[in-house]
Amino acid sequence: MKKFDGFLLVSDIDGTLAEQRYINPANITAVNRFVADGGQVLLATGRSPQSSVPVAKKLGCSAKLIANNGAVVYDTALGKVVSQKSLDCKQISLEIAEKFSVGIIFYCGEELWLFKSNPEISSLIESEQLTVKDCCDGVINKVLFGGAPTVIDELDAYLRSIPDLAGDVVRSDKVFVEILPNGVNKGSVMMDVAAQLGISPDKIFVAGNYYNDIGMLKKGAVTCVPSDSPDDLKAMVDYVACPCREGAVAEFIDYLYQKY
Repeated sequence: MKKFDGFLLVSDIDGTLAEQRYINPANITAVNRFVADGGQVLLATGRSPQSSVPVAKKLGCSAKLIANNGAVVYDTALGKVVSQKSLDCKQISLEIAEKFSVGIIFYCGEELWLFKSNPEISSLIESEQLTVKDCCDGVINKVLFGGAPTVIDELDAYLRSIPDLAGDVVRSDKVFVEILPNGVNKGSVMMDVAAQLGISPDKIFVAGNYYNDIGMLKKGAVTCVPSDSPDDLKAMVDYVACPCREGAVAEFIDYLYQKY
C-alpha cells in the first residue's frame, strides 16, 4: 500500500496553484510525487472547463474537476460536462449593466458568453486564453462581473442587499464578484466528488486562497492557503504556505509528507 492511497488533495487554481498562466515547476513536481505515492488530485476552480482542463491534464489529476465555482463537474476522461446547475440571472445582469460600470461574462457549461467587456474582463480572457461567444443558448451556470475594486465592492454590497436574488453572491477576486446558483459552492460539490471517488472526509486535503474557497476550506481535514491570501482566511486554516508564485501547493504537499 502506498503512502497516500485513499487520500485526495483538492486545490484551487488561481492564486493557489497558479498565477495567471504561470505554475511554479515545484508545484508540478510535488503533485506528481503525491500521485505516485497513491494520492488523487482534484482541481476546484472558478475557471471554465476551457482553461481548467489543460491544467488538470498537465498535473495528472483525477478524471473529474470542479469548474465554474462548483456549478459544473467536468469529466476529463469523457471530455464533457457530467453535471451542472442552472441560474436565472439575465434580468439582474441587464439591470447591473445599466447601474454599474462593470464587465459581464456568462458561464455556460464549457462555453462563455461575453455580455459586456471592460479592462478587467479583457484581462481575464487574455490571461486564461478563453474563447468567448456573443450569445449562449444553453444553461447558464454563473455570471461574473468584473471592474475596479471600489466598483466591485459597491456591486457586492448591492447584490447582497437584494432580498429575492435568485442566486448566491461570492467574491472570487478583488476585481470580480459572481452570482452562483443557490446553495452551490466548491465545498459541497467537493464532498460529492470525493464520495464518488471513495474518499472519506478525514482524508481530504484542501488548498485555496480566496473567499470562494471557504466552502471547501471548512470541510477539509487539513487545509492550507498561501501567505498572500486574506488574513481572515489565514486564521482559519491549518497551514499557511509561501506566496502562490513561490510554490505554495508544493510547500503544502511537503507539509503533508511530514504530517503523515
